[in-house]
Amino acid sequence: KACGLPRFMNMAFFRKLEAIGNVDQLVPFSAFVEGYMQIQQNRLDDISLLFNILKKSNSAWISPEDFLPVLEDVVLNHPGLKFLGDNPMFQERYIETVISRLYYDGKCASGRMSLSHFRKSNFTQMIQNLGPHVDLNNTRDCFSYKHFYVLYCKFWVLDEDHDLIISESDLANYNDGLFSKRLTRQIMQHGRIPAFARENALTANNQARTLTYIDYIWFLMAETDKSTPVAIEYWQRFLRFRCMDSDGDGIITTFDLEEYWEEQERR
Repeated sequence: KACGLPRFMNMAFFRKLEAIGNVDQLVPFSAFVEGYMQIQQNRLDDISLLFNILKKSNSAWISPEDFLPVLEDVVLNHPGLKFLGDNPMFQERYIETVISRLYYDGKCASGRMSLSHFRKSNFTQMIQNLGPHVDLNNTRDCFSYKHFYVLYCKFWVLDEDHDLIISESDLANYNDGLFSKRLTRQIMQHGRIPAFARENALTANNQARTLTYIDYIWFLMAETDKSTPVAIEYWQRFLRFRCMDSDGDGIITTFDLEEYWEEQERR
């Protein structure tokens, strides 16, 4: 509060001071001054200040795990989420959903969230507005518990064996079998989001053509509202071209279009 930071930047700020001062648990005043001055060096505005706090000291961007201190603080200390105290599984899914939405809104599929992407995510305004008095069921931003619950329930219904992995057969049941087999297959093959490669690596060896929970959230947001710039990019650049380029030669031919159209027409 004395530093003029949002309430739920406390844990992230403290861990940043620990990293800068190379201390653990207790930050002496000298380390606090050194850390705070270093964070303030490249400050242009509040957005750049929070960016400097979240990113690693030797990095020019924010990685998904850099948001964890903020989300842990919110989950553990926001009055609206106290009821999740005995449900760590829901806490983890909520955290993953918020991080996925931040990268989605920031148009940052690569996972390397630059200051420009960070501005697009609108994180600073959201965290500044997120006080203990805020009803997380009525907010419409990334921290909305109501939005998280809707997204998670859709995933839960589709993930029939509840292993937190969407298989090709799972996705085939999406929206009563909306997608053709060809399109479903291509989404499974190309739908993994590079930003969450670490999570994907955990299933890459044993699970061919699967989507993680975070991949599915990204897909669901792009499929639900295709009018947003990031959804258009997701379908046109990230997926649609690959979905229609069936032979993988980098060129969409009349043959590719004919195959795709005939299968959809039969449906």
